[in-house]
Amino acid sequence: QDVPITLTAFSGRAAETYRLESLRDISRLTPGLLVSSFSYSSPTIAIRGATNTFTQIGANKPVAVVLDDLFIPRNSAATFDLYGLNSVQVLKGPQGTLFGRNVTGGAIILDTGKPSFSTPTAIVRAGVGDYDLRQLDGRVDLPLEEAAVLRLAGSLKSHSGYGRDRLTGRE
Repeated sequence: QDVPITLTAFSGRAAETYRLESLRDISRLTPGLLVSSFSYSSPTIAIRGATNTFTQIGANKPVAVVLDDLFIPRNSAATFDLYGLNSVQVLKGPQGTLFGRNVTGGAIILDTGKPSFSTPTAIVRAGVGDYDLRQLDGRVDLPLEEAAVLRLAGSLKSHSGYGRDRLTGRE
């Protein structure tokens, strides 16, 4: 069945090429998607202007963020760094049939792919940048049994500030 829907999709290769490391990076390449970070603890996520700035526990957001089929209910929980993405999809418009929860603005679907069940695999990425940036990301898949795999992933990031606090002298 054909369904008329507007979406933007990125493959894992495109996510790596464009260095999509956060939802804000995805918003820079996706028309109609806004991820603002006025507050790191509570970013605003909007698709086609549909957003909700209420931060109460019972207030549902009109844009769903879904990581590996797991619904992330709060925007503050969606501030994690993205690493090892297999695909990214931004679905615009109401998605209540597929994702429920009053998803009237759209959905951001993040997929990290399936682990390797046959052989142990490891991926490590390191980087440096301006303002003394140092970054290390890694992921290890360890097959335990025929139908079980242990996946460990982590990310370390160190970055100097852009200015100094005049009171303490710290960056």
